[in-house]
Amino acid sequence: MKRFAYATVLAAFALALWWFQRPHAPAVPTSDKTPNIEAPSDAIAGTLSTPKKSDSTLTDQPSSVPIYHSKNFLSQLNQPYAFGVIPPSSALVWTSAGDQTFKVADADGNNIRTIESNFEDPYDLTIASSYGHTLLFISEGAIHRHSVDHQAGTRQEQRLLSLPSQAVHGLGFDSVSNTLYLGDSLGRAKFAIQFDDEGNSTMKTITLLTHSTQEEP
Repeated sequence: MKRFAYATVLAAFALALWWFQRPHAPAVPTSDKTPNIEAPSDAIAGTLSTPKKSDSTLTDQPSSVPIYHSKNFLSQLNQPYAFGVIPPSSALVWTSAGDQTFKVADADGNNIRTIESNFEDPYDLTIASSYGHTLLFISEGAIHRHSVDHQAGTRQEQRLLSLPSQAVHGLGFDSVSNTLYLGDSLGRAKFAIQFDDEGNSTMKTITLLTHSTQEEP
């Protein structure tokens, strides 16, 4: 009888030891709440939401930033130097140091044009035409025009106007607007002289602008 009781105690002890040593499954939370996962308001079932592309413009800057600060605009140019604004249209003119010319463009940076230019003394320009050519040059403190008409067989020289008191370095002529540009001592477009059909001229002072990437010649 004692042996049976002793065996029963040993069996109970072994069962208890097995119970405590067996692996236990992790506890499962008893909360009945489920995570609240919200999809983006513009999401569509079965698709991915992609970023919206902004409309492309000429500039990569806000509209309030001048065009001559735009990387897209400057990337089209060849070492631009000394931007200026031509009154009253606010068109742009600048010196292109890379090819030694004056260039002009609309106020918004479009319609870039290279005009006839000369930065070598005496800064004369030869403008070809259907009937001949016209020579613009500086002599004795004035701008002169020498026209040759091959069809009529004539030559004509005119003294157009006296030069401003400032030293001139560079001459440019835009045949589209019939405008002559004078560069200052640093080669920056400083004066714009526009001619009408009768040969009368109007001189305008160009407003020079400051730009961080401009280089002195």
